[in-house]
Amino acid sequence: ANSWSETDSITDKYGATIIAPNDPTRLGYTFKWWNPSLPSTMPVGDSTVVAQWKANTDTKYTIEYYLQGIDWKYPQVASLTRIATWETDTETNVVAEDILGFKVHTIQQTNINSDESGIARVYYTREQYQVSYDTNWWTSIQERMVKFEDDIPTPETTREGYTFNSWANMPSNGKMPAESIELL
Repeated sequence: ANSWSETDSITDKYGATIIAPNDPTRLGYTFKWWNPSLPSTMPVGDSTVVAQWKANTDTKYTIEYYLQGIDWKYPQVASLTRIATWETDTETNVVAEDILGFKVHTIQQTNINSDESGIARVYYTREQYQVSYDTNWWTSIQERMVKFEDDIPTPETTREGYTFNSWANMPSNGKMPAESIELL
């Protein structure tokens, strides 16, 4: 047997019938055959056969998704986790998912370990969108870039003879959507 899985040696006299041992096991692999083939009777002298393996195609690995916070920092714990499967001892080929309000920054591929401990990581940056202010002849307010899900700035504007009340078109939660907006 090879170095990943040992099988007891078979010792008997020349010409004796060989009873094949149980197939060896290896985490993340399936035993295929012995190389060279296991003889049916004991040969003259010592002989070694080596287990041949096929990598399993259903080995699990984890994909962790990290969404950048409003403070521009990444969380310590993944924002989202998924389990995927592929071939043992190959590199992942993770393709980032589209996540509203975020864009892919980095994808860290990993080896798909036979013990299913492989973790691929995908980091997303938070998008920014434009807020413009139509002051309708009130004092002008500079448009701004605001991070997705951040509080939308609501500066007051002035106009002689009027009192500013509020901005129209403001999302009900006061947070920046995943698109540019104009407040009236």
